Amino acid sequence: MRPTQHARESRRLYRELMRKIRLLPEETKGYYLAYTRENFVSYADEDEPNRIRELQQMAERHAQWVLEKYHVQKKQNDTR
Repeated sequence: MRPTQHARESRRLYRELMRKIRLLPEETKGYYLAYTRENFVSYADEDEPNRIRELQQMAERHAQWVLEKYHVQKKQNDTR
C-alpha cells in the first residue's frame, strides 16, 4: 500500500471510530473521543506499512470490545 493509501485508510478508520463512539452512553463519549484522538496523534508519524496495518487492526478490535462492553447492539455497530 502506498503512503497515500495508508493515510486514506487511516482517515476512513478514524471516521468509522467517531461514528461508533456516538453509539456509546453519553457519559463515556468524552473519554473515548479523547482516547481515540490521542492515539491517532501519537502514531501519526508511523510510516512502516506493517506497523500501520497492525495499529489499524488493533483499533478495530478495541472498538469492537468497547461496543460489546457497553452492550451496543451488533445491528447498530455497522453505521455505513
